[in-house]
Amino acid sequence: MGSIYCEGGRGFYGVQVSGSRAPFLLYPFATTVADRPAQTKAEMPLPDSALRAEISVIDPPVTLNAGEKVALRVRVKNVSGSTWPSLREIDDSERNWIRLGNHWLDANNKMLVRDDGRSALPLDLEPGEAVELSLTVAVPQTPGEYVLEIDMAQELVSWFKDHESKTAQLRITVR
Repeated sequence: MGSIYCEGGRGFYGVQVSGSRAPFLLYPFATTVADRPAQTKAEMPLPDSALRAEISVIDPPVTLNAGEKVALRVRVKNVSGSTWPSLREIDDSERNWIRLGNHWLDANNKMLVRDDGRSALPLDLEPGEAVELSLTVAVPQTPGEYVLEIDMAQELVSWFKDHESKTAQLRITVR
């Protein structure tokens, strides 16, 4: 069953994909789930112009405990003109797979942990569509001040940030 959302003055039809903490996809009113194409495979790298996202964390934390694993709710919107495929290559390698991920930076934005958590898209994401994903991150073991950077990646190709897409950055105190 769907719910009605209003985003930026436009109406959207929300569809829960699975489970109680599952992602929600937002569709324009004119689109129904039955109109959705099947999931497609990322068989080649997307063009640079496709690597554009708006990323925000829902109820972001400011303090976390050292060494714990935390599931974050992250909203991702495809702001490019291209569809993001949701499946892996045919040979099941990770190459070209579009996923949400994160890095841990120190307080001065120096990279500490390049790759941490990952979350896959539940369906292909069309231009203008948004999805809520759960991303589990491993909090650093050492207390201190950190920056949690969240970005989309085309696996074994590029992070979206490398193509001028904005990341979500959270200042986190680890105790």
